[in-house]
Amino acid sequence: MRRGDHLQYFLSGDGGAHPLVRVEFLFDTPEYFVAPQRRDEAFVDGLVAIGVNKLTVLGRQEPKDYVDVFEIVRTGGLSIDDLASLAPHKDPGITLLVLADDFDRVVELSNIADFLSGYMVTAIDWGALVRFYQREAERLRELVPPRKPSRQE
Repeated sequence: MRRGDHLQYFLSGDGGAHPLVRVEFLFDTPEYFVAPQRRDEAFVDGLVAIGVNKLTVLGRQEPKDYVDVFEIVRTGGLSIDDLASLAPHKDPGITLLVLADDFDRVVELSNIADFLSGYMVTAIDWGALVRFYQREAERLRELVPPRKPSRQE
């Protein structure tokens, strides 16, 4: 197990029938959108909380964050709009344009993602993931009204 100020992780599995996976525990900062649910001896955040938290950290450029948001939207019954509307409550610097820029940067991770795919428990179609983020980036930009010219312009 490794510890940080707000993060702990450990490896789980046997490398055989149960693949070895890294499990991370993040000590979350408020605002909490839903109460964590108790699963055996641990409290687990709901998909809304995980999705919003993942949106707020996309700037760190970790492929796992992009995969997590993609899967939450693809299978979890939530949309980018659902998550994006809550993200500024966690991080006031998150705007639709910031998210669109973060979404565009997913293409920079393709080489890393290819390498990591050998370690993933479930296969991900990285091309579909990139296309998803490209569409969402374009759509988010269209939601932002044009800037009004300032008096100095």
